[in-house]
Amino acid sequence: MIDPQLTLSPRLMISHPITESSKLFFNYGHYRQIPNSEGLYRMQRDLYSQAETIGDPTLPLERTISYELGYDQSLFDQYLLRLSAYYKDISDQGIYVAYIDKKGTVNYDKLDNTGYEDIRGFEFDITKRTGDWITGDFNYEYRVGTSGYFGYREYNENPIEQRTYIQNNPYQEKPRAQPRLKSYIDLHTPLNYGPEIAGQKLLADWHFNFIFNWLAGSWRTWNPAGITGVLYNVQGKDYYNLDLRIQKVFPFKNFDIKFFMDFYNFLNLKNFSGYSFVDNFDFNYYMYSLHLPSGVADPLGYGNIPGDDKFGDYRKNGVAYQPMEWMRDRSVNTSPNGIAIYYEASSKKYLQYQNSQWVEVDKKQIDKIMDDKAYIDMPNQSFFTFLDPRSIFFGLTFTFHL
Repeated sequence: MIDPQLTLSPRLMISHPITESSKLFFNYGHYRQIPNSEGLYRMQRDLYSQAETIGDPTLPLERTISYELGYDQSLFDQYLLRLSAYYKDISDQGIYVAYIDKKGTVNYDKLDNTGYEDIRGFEFDITKRTGDWITGDFNYEYRVGTSGYFGYREYNENPIEQRTYIQNNPYQEKPRAQPRLKSYIDLHTPLNYGPEIAGQKLLADWHFNFIFNWLAGSWRTWNPAGITGVLYNVQGKDYYNLDLRIQKVFPFKNFDIKFFMDFYNFLNLKNFSGYSFVDNFDFNYYMYSLHLPSGVADPLGYGNIPGDDKFGDYRKNGVAYQPMEWMRDRSVNTSPNGIAIYYEASSKKYLQYQNSQWVEVDKKQIDKIMDDKAYIDMPNQSFFTFLDPRSIFFGLTFTFHL
C-alpha cells in the first residue's frame, strides 16, 4: 500500500491597470507534476533476470514554483504587446542513480528525486488577433537554465572508481543561453470575399498559416583531452523550420467539409540531427575535421585548422571527401599523405605532398573546398544525418450538425 500524498498548490494573480490600454501583471504559483507510470512502477530485468532499472512509487511529486512579472500594452486597437520576465524553481526532479558493486555483477539504476533546475528568462510577444487579411503572433524568448542534483548519480562499491567518478562529474550544469523565436502568420481571405457559386463562396475564408521557428545553436562540451574546467565550449548551428497549413471550410445545410493541406518543413531545410554517429570514434573523427574558431580549439591543443565551423556543419551533398590535416611545419612531417591537404601553421599555407616535394595548393581550389566543406568527415550512418524532411499531408474533415 502506497501512502497518499497531500500537497498545497497556492496561486496568486494580480492585474493592475495603468491606463485605458495598458496594465502590469504578476503571476505566482506552485505546481505539482506526477511522474510517468514507467518511472514509478518499472522493474526492468536483463536477459539473465538481473535488475537493470527500478522505479519508486513513493517519490514526492515534482514541484515548480513560478514567478512572472509583465506589462501589456494595446497598440492601435489591433495589436497586443507583452513584455515579461519569469523565474521557475523546480525541485524533486526524478533522476536515475546507478548502484554498482565491486565486481560489476550488480549494476542497476534506481529512480530518485534529487534533481533540481532553475529557469529564468525574458519574453517579448506581439499579437494581432483580428484582421480581414492577416493575423498572427511574434514571440521572442531569452532563456537560461541551470540544472543539477544533490549527492551523486553513481555509487560504486569500489572506492577507486567512486573517486574517479566524483572527479569527472560536476554536480551542476550551467549551459549557455539559447534564445528562440516563434511566430505564425495567418494570411486569409475575408468571410464574404468573392462571388457566390452554387451556394459557396469559393474564394472566401481561405487560410494560409505560416509557422516559423528559430532556435539558437545549443552549446556542448568538446574536450577530447579531458582538460579540467572546459565545459560548453562549442556552439551548434542555429535551428530553422517553416511549416505551412492551408485550409478552407465549405459549409452545407447539415454538415461542413474542411479541406486541409499540411507542409512540414516547407522549405526542406536541412538540420543536422546528431543521431548519425555510429560510436564515439565516429563522433571524434567528425569533430576533429571541423575548422573551429581558434578561441575554441586552441586551448584543447590537438592541432585545429582555424575557421568558423560549428557543430552541425556538413559537407555538401554529392561532394567527395577531401581530408585536410594540421601540421606545425613541413620540416617535421616525415611521412606525409599524398591525398591529404595540409595546413602549415607556421606559414598559414595549404600544402600537398606531390612527386616527393611540397606544393602549395591553388587558392581557387582551396576556396572551392571551403565553400563545399569537402574536408568534413561526415558520420557513417548518413541516413540519420538529416531527419524531418519535407512532408505533405492533405485530406478532408466532415463535421455533421446534429
